[in-house]
Amino acid sequence: MENRLVVLRNLFALSMFGLVLATNVLAEDIISNALRVKPNQTFVITAAQSTMVLDEVYLDDDVQIKFADDVHVWSLSAKRARIGKNVLIDGRGIDGQPGTNGEAWPGAAKQCEDGEKGRDANMGTAGTQGVSINLKLGIEDIGSLIINTAGGVGGRGGVGGNGQVGGSIHKCNGANGGMGGSGGKGGSGGDAGNVSVNFWDISGKEQGQLYSSLITVRADAGPAGMAGDGGTGGAVASGFFEDFAGGRKKWWPAGKPGEPGRFGEKGIDGKAGRVMVLETNWSGSGSNAGIAKKSSLPANLRTESAARVPEIGLIGSAKTDASAENISATLKLLGREIELIKGRLDQLEKRR
Repeated sequence: MENRLVVLRNLFALSMFGLVLATNVLAEDIISNALRVKPNQTFVITAAQSTMVLDEVYLDDDVQIKFADDVHVWSLSAKRARIGKNVLIDGRGIDGQPGTNGEAWPGAAKQCEDGEKGRDANMGTAGTQGVSINLKLGIEDIGSLIINTAGGVGGRGGVGGNGQVGGSIHKCNGANGGMGGSGGKGGSGGDAGNVSVNFWDISGKEQGQLYSSLITVRADAGPAGMAGDGGTGGAVASGFFEDFAGGRKKWWPAGKPGEPGRFGEKGIDGKAGRVMVLETNWSGSGSNAGIAKKSSLPANLRTESAARVPEIGLIGSAKTDASAENISATLKLLGREIELIKGRLDQLEKRR
């Protein structure tokens, strides 16, 4: 009997230790799980940080948030956010590159031969799509926030190559100049990223309407690339009189200069992004969390699990919803085990 009591007491002590340890780990993550960026600094979001679930976000004055090229969607959820003045979340797409110019034919054509057509130019590359931004923030204070997810501008089409100069005249009518090469088509503009801002006021001052006015969103379609110019037509040798014996003359006419190349076509504009800035009453983990004041909260505002973010400027690690649920489940299980052990200890004590 005594040995059983000792074993049960040891189990009880271990369970209590596990409960305290799990609670401390959770509490430590909650306290340290914050992102702080100092004034005039730029913080680059990597692919590993595409989804961040934090407790606190502090973006000081003139901070810029930018994105690595392989980041297409960024979701940030924070219980407390303080945003300074002129803070920019720059999710603009990258502009396309201009098309390469067509090559001109070097020199002149052979004697009495027409010049060759200039080479056609290449198409400009397309602008890339802007990053889609999903913010879910409890705002304590805000100076001004600009979110720009405009699509990149399409690259301009290249310029067509110049036509070749017509060959020289020698007992022949003048040769024609070569036609200029066609200009390249402009690249397509990139689509803008979509923007969803779901915030709730935690200042206690009913500042929600003011906060909305301090958030500016640009989700413009990327403009199409301009058409490339056609190449210049090739020049020709000048006509001349050829002298013969007895004072006779013969006129050798010049050929026709080459025609300019055709203009390329303008590219296709991208599409504008969808924008929503919505104030909610509160956001948490309960069944009534995130109830919108004016409309229903769309499903795409709910952030999924977060990646760990071991970057400079991030205090602690980004907490995943999954790990929080695991800890919560572990705490409940330990609690039930402690209650069972305690009950058995009480029963054994009564029998002694």
